Amino acid sequence: MSSRKVARVERATVELRETRANLLEAAAKLIRISGVHSLTHAAIAAEAGVARQSVYRYFKDPEEVVVALAENLGVVVRDTFNTSFEDGGPDPLARTSKALASMLVSDSVLNKALYLSAPLLIAQGKSPVFPNEKNEEALGRQLEASGLAESSEGTDMLDIVGTYFYGLVYKWATGSKSDKEFCAAMGRLASDIAELAAGRRASL
Repeated sequence: MSSRKVARVERATVELRETRANLLEAAAKLIRISGVHSLTHAAIAAEAGVARQSVYRYFKDPEEVVVALAENLGVVVRDTFNTSFEDGGPDPLARTSKALASMLVSDSVLNKALYLSAPLLIAQGKSPVFPNEKNEEALGRQLEASGLAESSEGTDMLDIVGTYFYGLVYKWATGSKSDKEFCAAMGRLASDIAELAAGRRASL
């Protein structure tokens, strides 16, 4: 392939990515204003300033748009987890939970909508994005060093941490907790988990 043809292909690839990103940002804006159910090809096209056919070229229906946005959020969650965990310090669980809370409330309306739409990922056979294995192992070692590796019933504390975290996110996403209350609860997550584990051990 000639260098000129390679250059054309590269430009076309960049344009495709930019157009897709533009459509997703337009969809995100619509969700912030009117919710997930406001998404239509016509509305996205009007907001993005493109022809309706351009939206169909990238997404066959609004559900695919929501899935793409949710996947993008999953990547940000993973990156926030990994970055905050690797920052160093004595308590990665507390540091990471605070960082995740701050990230989620930074675009509260959109992230709540995407979290509540997460089942679309499963329906479409998409795999959620998890923190990398190295950091999960390191978090496990931190829990073990703190005496939190297992509850009195032998349940893996990583599972308990995950359940507790997603429970808090669900309460926030459904409006049971305000942004401020959610951030405060996430800030207490590490100490609450430690208290829970201590209470279970004491009940033996």
